Amino acid sequence: MNRRSLRDLLDVEGVDRRSYRLDGSSLDEALSLARVSGGWRVWFTERGQAVDAHEFETEDEACLYLAERLLSDDSNRWLLVAGPADTDTADQRLQAWLESVGISRQDLTRSELRTDDLPWTATETRRRHWILRTASRRLPVTILSADLVKQLERIPEFRMGVHRVKAQLADGRTIHDVLVSGNRVSYVFGEDTIPFRAEEVAALLDQFDA
Repeated sequence: MNRRSLRDLLDVEGVDRRSYRLDGSSLDEALSLARVSGGWRVWFTERGQAVDAHEFETEDEACLYLAERLLSDDSNRWLLVAGPADTDTADQRLQAWLESVGISRQDLTRSELRTDDLPWTATETRRRHWILRTASRRLPVTILSADLVKQLERIPEFRMGVHRVKAQLADGRTIHDVLVSGNRVSYVFGEDTIPFRAEEVAALLDQFDA
């Protein structure tokens, strides 16, 4: 495993990109990986200080260790989409969020939606709704037009047997790290929520084109 394949794995699993750094930089409450003299180092940053540092001889060993640390903690895979608020307001905000990204509540499995009610005062609670990132980044099923399929066929197949491309939208925006699997746009890496609807795609571009 190297940093590139590690990034792919973490994206597929929906790990929040704010929970790690692969370029040697540091961020509070995040794990970092860096090449150092004689090998590789992984550490956690707390209040600006590097703690819990581990040294490895190879990039593979360091990446495997970092992957295990991140994937063993599922708290980095949830996105708060509603609340804290009273029960009715939190439920309404959840429904509004689902409608904004084109997902129905019936599309979500029990493991993709988490709800908790927090004690707020002696007599009140507040509700929060969390969505699993792999669900929040998933686009509604949209079959590509014949023109988009032709564009896709000109783009090299990337790692993991799928196309990871840029999507140019009808309004001129370009969305990076879009997964196209088979003949449909199905996922957006690196985004906490879906930033567009699949039917808005006007063109598919090579991820590495300028």
